[in-house]
Amino acid sequence: MTPPPTPAPLPPWEETLDEIKAWDRHWFDRDYDNDDEE
Repeated sequence: MTPPPTPAPLPPWEETLDEIKAWDRHWFDRDYDNDDEE
């Protein structure tokens, strides 16, 4: 039995954390707006 392949290295979360937060908030607000309209 061969061991599973090692996962790819994670990205530098310290650098992308702000981007992820902004992206999540953008789509979260967008979904809320769409729900309110419908």
